[in-house]
Parts: sequence; structure tokens; C-alpha cells
Amino acid sequence: MSTAPKLPDPNTGAQGEPLVSIAPQSSDNENRRYEIVERGQLHTLNYRCYFRDVQTKTFVSPFHDIPLVNEQYTSSSGNQKDIIYNMIVEVPRWANAKMEINKQLKLNPIVQDVKSG
Repeated sequence: MSTAPKLPDPNTGAQGEPLVSIAPQSSDNENRRYEIVERGQLHTLNYRCYFRDVQTKTFVSPFHDIPLVNEQYTSSSGNQKDIIYNMIVEVPRWANAKMEINKQLKLNPIVQDVKSG
């Protein structure tokens, strides 16, 4: 009789303990370096959602001016580095409207998508 090695269970951790979800330790939008500025009426073709740098009070492009790595919240302890990334989400919470970052307009605002399909 052979004993096959036990395969890891995807529902448990390395020590056989159940995996637990870790709740966010602060608000879901803790990055206060950037804020949004909305122009126009939501769900219309004239709606625009721009991004503004809170420190410099200037409007910025989410493509070109917001860095991928968030240096303020990235931490290093010992030989391990926890890297926090910035992310722009075009999908509004609890809404059916399809929004998209506009690549043709200056500063790339989020706008109502008018393409079908």
C-alpha cells in the first residue's frame, strides 16, 4: 500500500486552517491624493468626470499623470515589500450606465459610452 502525498486543499491555508477574508481596514477610497470633479448631468452625453490632484489643485489625466504604484501606501518591512497600486474603475457602483475613459478628450475624463454592443 503506497501513501500518496496529500494535495493542498484550495479552501484551506498552508497549515490546514480555513481561509478567512480580511475586511478593509479603512474606507474603500483612502487615497486622498486625487479627487473627482463631475461636470454635466449624469447619464447624459454631456457628463464628464475629471480627476484633480488635491496637493497641486490641478486637473490630471488618469492615463498619464496618476502613477501605477502608490508610494504613499507602499511599505517595506525586512526583506518583504508590500506594493499598493493605484486603480481607476470606470464602472459606477449600483448603476447600469456604461462609462468609459475617453481617449480623445483632453485630460481623459470618464464619459457615458455611446457605442452599441
